[in-house]
Amino acid sequence: MTPNEAIIKELAMWRLALALESPRLRAPGTITTYLCRANMYLNWLDGRYPPTDDDTRLYISVKRQEGSVEGSLAAIFSALKKLHLSCHWEWEFTGDDRPLPGQDVNAPAFTEDELATLIHNREEYSKGETFYLAMSTVFAPRREELARVNKRDIKEGAVFIRTAKKGTPRWHLIPDEIIPMFDNYRPKVCRPDALTKMFHRICVKGLGDPMKGYGWHSVRRTLITLGLINLAKADLPLTYWAEYMRWSRKSIGQAFMGSAMAGHYTHPEILAAGDPYSLDRTILDLHPILHYWKEL
Repeated sequence: MTPNEAIIKELAMWRLALALESPRLRAPGTITTYLCRANMYLNWLDGRYPPTDDDTRLYISVKRQEGSVEGSLAAIFSALKKLHLSCHWEWEFTGDDRPLPGQDVNAPAFTEDELATLIHNREEYSKGETFYLAMSTVFAPRREELARVNKRDIKEGAVFIRTAKKGTPRWHLIPDEIIPMFDNYRPKVCRPDALTKMFHRICVKGLGDPMKGYGWHSVRRTLITLGLINLAKADLPLTYWAEYMRWSRKSIGQAFMGSAMAGHYTHPEILAAGDPYSLDRTILDLHPILHYWKEL
């Protein structure tokens, strides 16, 4: 790579970073991932700047031949699109060109018994591991959301969760069953990959297996499944659980009402006027996993 090509590459990375930080600031994990994928692409180009659509097609083809699954290719496609547009490079692809994850994408969920066992063996974990397991099994945050929690987000019996996607950040009432876990640990912002390693340590200690392919989102999948069942049994709107899990209005509308716009008309806050935690109280009474946190 010539000095001029190196300058072009450095400028491209700077423009991408700026696009990810302004006007809308992306999550730290998103920024890191996009920059990493862009850097790999630019290294592969080996000075062929500016790249063309044919370069992009060839790169995606090479990654597929190397074994990347369609879900990974879709993520690469999104990163390259952001890179090209931020650098004002050619990009003629549309949404129809984006690789589609196959139907066999690995998206495992725990059984209720497995989560119960993880919680039952909590004395085997560190204070930090117990805290994050409690957060995960009660509030079902995404990994990125867990990584953002710090000690200032916990006060007056509530915890604030910043959403990683387009849902509404919100305060959650901390139930009595897990207050000791919050009293014993003061979280700080951390890297998502550190939480992934912690997750597998918890699984080894609690289940005797690192549960390859599983992650914090596996807990989230279990809770949405069991939570919807409990709401249906109680004859309550299924949208309550999606609201509790901080889904976006658009996602709620699409999933439960057949229209993205319809989600903007759901208002669970009317459950009890003047009580900001009315939805939480309703959900916690029906929570499928919370009772396992009661003292042994």
